[in-house]
Amino acid sequence: MTRFEDLSNEIFYEIFDYLDDIYVSKTFSDLNYRFYQLIHQCCLPVKVYLSYESVENVDNHIPNILAAFKHRLQSLRVSDCFFLEKFHFNSSLIRLQALYFEGIQYSSLVSTLLTCTQLPSLYYLTFNCVENVQCPDKVYSLIFSLPVLKFCQLSLNSMDEGYEFVFYDFAISPIERLIINSKCSVKNLMELVSFAPNLSHLSCEISNSLLFSDIPLVNENLTNLSLKFDGVSFDEVEWFIKNLSSPIQTFTISVKHDRAFLNSNRWQRILTQQLPLLRKFMLEYYDRRDDSLDDDVIKQFQSSFWTEKQCFFVQQYYIDKHSTSWRRLYSTKPYKWKTYQFNEKSCSTSESGVNLAYEVDLHHYQSIPYRFLRANRLILSQGNPLHLNEIFSHFSCRQLTELIMSDERLRLENLFSLITHLPNLKNLTIHPNNLILILPQTEIRRVVFPQNHISKITISNRSSIQEIQIVQRLCPFLQMLDVEVDTEQIESIIRILLLQRINRQNSLSTLCFRESQFLLAEKLKKSIKRDHCFIYYFDQKIFLWLF
Repeated sequence: MTRFEDLSNEIFYEIFDYLDDIYVSKTFSDLNYRFYQLIHQCCLPVKVYLSYESVENVDNHIPNILAAFKHRLQSLRVSDCFFLEKFHFNSSLIRLQALYFEGIQYSSLVSTLLTCTQLPSLYYLTFNCVENVQCPDKVYSLIFSLPVLKFCQLSLNSMDEGYEFVFYDFAISPIERLIINSKCSVKNLMELVSFAPNLSHLSCEISNSLLFSDIPLVNENLTNLSLKFDGVSFDEVEWFIKNLSSPIQTFTISVKHDRAFLNSNRWQRILTQQLPLLRKFMLEYYDRRDDSLDDDVIKQFQSSFWTEKQCFFVQQYYIDKHSTSWRRLYSTKPYKWKTYQFNEKSCSTSESGVNLAYEVDLHHYQSIPYRFLRANRLILSQGNPLHLNEIFSHFSCRQLTELIMSDERLRLENLFSLITHLPNLKNLTIHPNNLILILPQTEIRRVVFPQNHISKITISNRSSIQEIQIVQRLCPFLQMLDVEVDTEQIESIIRILLLQRINRQNSLSTLCFRESQFLLAEKLKKSIKRDHCFIYYFDQKIFLWLF
């Protein structure tokens, strides 16, 4: 097999599955009759992502392409919402199940939702509105009128947090999962829930306005509840829980500032009396570290009540992007947080000293109090390189398969040590500074690189051909390389790597050049033979598949 066109139909369908269908149609439909048939005469579902770049480059083709795909269109993701002015949803889109709108204007959102009521299969909707809305109840009313909607995740900020919804034209909704990534008053939330009798999962941030209400939250199917409170007292939260008339089994709550939330006995009483069916409880409390807080407060949560529930608590300190110091108290296993960030100090009440996070982000390499038995992704953000070797005893090193080195102070010798201790490492992200030797007088060509089986490398900042060559020496089994380089170097780098691939001097199969221009991708398609690679442009990235 010497030509791309000689591949079987099945392989082409697998390749197309990784690409945007709009791009596939524009690129391949007019090549020959075989490709036209492959794209337009099959019954496979179509998933389309319309970004600003894709709309700009195929603007005249989009209406025709989507019209041809209308019976197969399964999902549509739109980040350039001006496109919505040219496209109307109707009942002919019989297979359209999921819609994603990124950064949509209020007027476009309302007009689009009005036409979405005609979609017979739409069960998944997610959007974020970029404007503060004067009457958010109008949007909720349209969402609740969608006939088969099961899942909705939305961000819709109101101009006035105290605005009261008008519910006279609300329909009963079949929605089962509702995630509101914006503030909502308790009164409005409780009214909304009453119009969704099948709701089983609810997540929302409660505004601090009009908290108290005479309306109870009643829903016979609501079992999973996740709430964030900001500027709300424990008395108000307790009142809210007492007004829950639902069989809550999983309850996640995030609160701030009111230290009354650290009263363990009060939590025990509330959970026992008000939530008798509760199986999982996750508490997250934030407070400014500058405020005095006795470190022994965590001992209140070590009673047999919490032990029997297998609920343990961790106290953590960190500094946010605004240089504000915070103290965080949160419950951990067995309802594990997927990620864990270790800063300068933390303590755990777990007797085994085990943390079950899958991703660990270290901002300090000393005095780590836990063992991370399940971690498979390690991020090194900041720390003293002299203490780097102290981290290995806290991990099951053979289980770590991905390493992200964000710490620019780590050098090539540190990377060698990490690779040696992590024998099953597959994915590696590095900064160009991580490829510099501690002893600059040492010649890089004389350095002995450790054995490894790393197959994917990402260089996080702009890099050079010399750094790419070091990466190739470091990882002889490298299959995917993700980099950002100077535009004028891209073509020469591709030709070097492609020649190595042809001569079997490397194992590369995929290249990604970030922050690239569409016109460059078009130029490369003309200057590089298609017999040796396939070039694809998406989201300011140039992808190459080598064969």
